[in-house]
Amino acid sequence: MKNKFKNQENCLEMEKENCIKCKKGFYLLNGICYDYCPEKNKTENKNYFADNYSMTCKDENSNPIYTKPYSFSRCFNQCGKKFNDCSCDKKCKKSGDCCSDFKFCEIIEKNKLINEENNCLNTIKNCKFLTKDNKTCLQCKDNFYLFENNCVEKCPKNTKVFEENKFCLINFCRIFYFIFILFLFYFYFIFILFLFYFYFIFILNIFLYIFY
Repeated sequence: MKNKFKNQENCLEMEKENCIKCKKGFYLLNGICYDYCPEKNKTENKNYFADNYSMTCKDENSNPIYTKPYSFSRCFNQCGKKFNDCSCDKKCKKSGDCCSDFKFCEIIEKNKLINEENNCLNTIKNCKFLTKDNKTCLQCKDNFYLFENNCVEKCPKNTKVFEENKFCLINFCRIFYFIFILFLFYFYFIFILFLFYFYFIFILNIFLYIFY
């Protein structure tokens, strides 16, 4: 088996020849410590994943918690990538270092349609994964930014850029600021008109008083 430590050097507590508690960063399964939970067991027909709550390797039906505690949400538009503090690669389920939003990648994995070049599936240019109806881009190709269901080389002006996740959002703060300035000018213009109107009425009354 991969990454099996026969000498149990990564075990904290032993009971006879079996480990009952592993060192930090290792996962216990059948009395053995693993840094990477083993692949599917043909005998038991189980696939094991790291559980960060119990620090053991559990089968999928046991709902293991393989997201890394206190990790950032980095998987949007970055599935398959690894970062310093966590991973969005599907192998992270074995090592227990998945980013906090890795569920997003699991949803993509179940619903994605690979966008291939030069065929009828290539409905969104530079998109890596599409939804199965070919209408929504789930993730762009490397070095492209996701913006309003398009993959662009550079974020448009007046957008907020999320560099690590490679996506852009319309900067509503700037838009609201611009609208606020327009309202100020509008009210200022109305105020000037009122002043002009009252001034005109005042002058007209004086004129009428003098000459009539």
